[in-house]
Amino acid sequence: MKRRLFKRALPLLLSCIAPLAVNAAATTQVQKKLSTVDLAPVVVSGVLPGPALWKVSKGDHVMWVLGTVSTLPRNMQWETAAVERAVQGSQAVLGEPGVRIKAHLGFWNTVLLLPSALGFKKLPHGEKLKDVLPPDMYARWETQRSRYLRHAWGVERLRPFFAGKKLYKAAIDTMGLTSDGGVRGAVMGFARAAHVPVIKTAYTFVVKNPRADVKLYKQAELDDQSCLGSVLDATEDGLAQATARANAWATGSLDELRKTLSGRQDGACLSALTDTTFAAKIGATDIPAHMRESWLGAAEAALARNSQTFALLPMQEILASDGYIAALKQAGYTISAPSE
Repeated sequence: MKRRLFKRALPLLLSCIAPLAVNAAATTQVQKKLSTVDLAPVVVSGVLPGPALWKVSKGDHVMWVLGTVSTLPRNMQWETAAVERAVQGSQAVLGEPGVRIKAHLGFWNTVLLLPSALGFKKLPHGEKLKDVLPPDMYARWETQRSRYLRHAWGVERLRPFFAGKKLYKAAIDTMGLTSDGGVRGAVMGFARAAHVPVIKTAYTFVVKNPRADVKLYKQAELDDQSCLGSVLDATEDGLAQATARANAWATGSLDELRKTLSGRQDGACLSALTDTTFAAKIGATDIPAHMRESWLGAAEAALARNSQTFALLPMQEILASDGYIAALKQAGYTISAPSE
């Protein structure tokens, strides 16, 4: 009961940070010129191979890693036999990196927090987006809102960060994409069926003064216009990069994945939340580093304990030269990439 009430009171500000920290996700800066555009904007369909598994090993202990991406074709059918066998043969499944919010609250303190949380996502002084955005950006926003959010009530009063998230979600739905195509659900289903325990790898962030923090956030000034601008770049570009990335994952094309994931593109939206006075006051800085440390710690512990482990990890952290898999390689593990 306490946890449910708290989640209503504090609509997971830090859970908004998590996907931005580890993925080129919904609200990211987009390359206006793609290396290849032949896959976009068509979303592939049919029974698809999906990516092959990466292998991390030390001695006779193995971890099979399935890369995930932030958008995939809706109702995608993909070949799951290899993944199912790998899960069934494992002693544990590692979840993706993330942030878990925890607060030490008594019942009445939780209840009293609820009124202060109203309007959490709205602009702090009753403004509308037209009052805070530069005229040229607002004109771009109006065009994209009329295209994807024509009937969205109240969106004009949201902070640019949350308005951008809402716009992107509507855009990927229109383009026939979803957040993960059911991949995570399929893996968890295989684990349940085989009675393989799932290990949560999320970093636990403790909110020490939630009531005060909610009030502080509601009045905080965030530099999140660049975040909304990055979403507008993506939607104006027809979601070309997101679509190409989805197609590349579905068809198992590592070469195309490398092209669409080249460069860290999550800075604008992540900085809007973490590089602020508000974030510093509640201790919400260095969230990506904490998430990285938490996942890598869980991975190394699982590799030491189990003869076989299965793991989910954002594809960017598999392919990046400074990603999580690169960190494991540097720590002495053998990394075997799948062939195309």
